[in-house]
Amino acid sequence: MSHELRTPLNAILGFAQVLELNKKTPLQDSQKVAVTQIIKGGNHLLALVNEVLDLAKIESGNLHILIEPVNTQAVLDECISVLTPLLNDKNITIDTKGFSASIIQADYVRFKQSLLNILSNAVKYNKQEGHVKVTSELVGNEMQRISISDTGYGIHSDKQSILFEPFSRLGRESSEIEGTGIGLSITQKLVTAMNGHIDFESIEGVGSNFWIDLPRAAENLQTVANTPNFHKDLSNKVFPKAIDAQSAKKRVIYIEDNPDNVRLVETILSDLPNVELESFHTAELGISSARDHRTDLILMDINLPGMNGIKAMAELKLYENTCEIPVIAISASVMPNQIKDGLEAGFLAYFTKPLDITKLLDSVTDVLAGDQNNIS
Repeated sequence: MSHELRTPLNAILGFAQVLELNKKTPLQDSQKVAVTQIIKGGNHLLALVNEVLDLAKIESGNLHILIEPVNTQAVLDECISVLTPLLNDKNITIDTKGFSASIIQADYVRFKQSLLNILSNAVKYNKQEGHVKVTSELVGNEMQRISISDTGYGIHSDKQSILFEPFSRLGRESSEIEGTGIGLSITQKLVTAMNGHIDFESIEGVGSNFWIDLPRAAENLQTVANTPNFHKDLSNKVFPKAIDAQSAKKRVIYIEDNPDNVRLVETILSDLPNVELESFHTAELGISSARDHRTDLILMDINLPGMNGIKAMAELKLYENTCEIPVIAISASVMPNQIKDGLEAGFLAYFTKPLDITKLLDSVTDVLAGDQNNIS
C-alpha cells in the first residue's frame, strides 16, 4: 500500500517541483501560487499517507520494533535541527538547559518520530514569540522522563479525554495549522510498544506539558558521549557540486518500470550539461547495457519486474566492468529495514519517493563530478 500510494505522489510532487524550479521558462506569479498550493497539498497528503500506514501497521500487529541503546541527546539535536525553520518562522525560542543526555532502551527511529511529533506540536500550536522548554529527569530508578512544555493555546478540559484518539484535532480542523489528527495517537502506541508511557497536562490559554517515560539503559551515563549515531538521515544531506560544462559526456542509466517516474527523471536531468540518460524497464536490460557501454552512474528502482533492485545490485558486483559503477536507489520502499537492506547491498545512496528534486540533483551532480566522499 505504501508503494502504491507513493508512486502517483512522486509524479504529482515531482512535476510540481519541476515547474517551480524551471529557470528557462519561469512561472508567472499566479502560476507560482498555484504550484505552491499543489506542493503544499501534496506534502500534506504524503504526511497523511505516512501516518495512516503507520497506524495500520500498529493496529495489525505488524510494527517492527528494534530495542537498542539510544542516545537521547543525539535524537533531540536531530529533532531541533528539523524544526529550526518552523521555530524561526514563529520566532519561538527553545530552552534545553534542563535537559541532560542519557541512554535509553528504545527503537531509534520510532523514538525520534515520537519526540519530533511532540516537539512539532509544541511549536505549531504555540503563540508567536512563544517558548518551548525541554527537560529530562530520572523517574524511580528505571525510567527516563523527557518533558516538553510550551506557552501555547492549551487544550480545553472537555477535550483532553479524546486527545489520543485518531483523527481528533480538537476543533483545529478549520485553522491554518496543518495536521492530520493522527500523530499523537501513533506516538502513544509507539511509546507503549517501546515499553514506555506518555501523558500530559494542559491549561487552556496557558500551555501544555507532555512527557515520555522510557526505560533507561543499563549503561553508565558516562558512555553517553561515546554512543554513536548509526542512523543517518540521507534526506537532509546536500551535495553542492556542478558538472564541468566542458567535461566529457556522462552516461546515466535509469532502471524503472513506471513510465511516469521515467519521464520525471528525464525532465529533472534534461538541463544537466553533457549528461545522456538512457532508461530501461527491467534490471536485466539495464545491467546488459551497463556491461556493453561505459556507464558513469546508475539510478535504480527497488521493486522491479523480474530481478529486483537488491538482486540487481549483487549482479552488478559480479562483473569487472560494472562492479565500480556508483548506483543510487530511487524507491517507494521506505520502511527503515528496506532502506537498511538497500544500503547494505551496496547502493551509494537511497532516495525515497516522492523525490526531493533539489537533493537528488545535488547528489547526481556530485557523483558525476567525481566526488563521492559526501555521500553515505
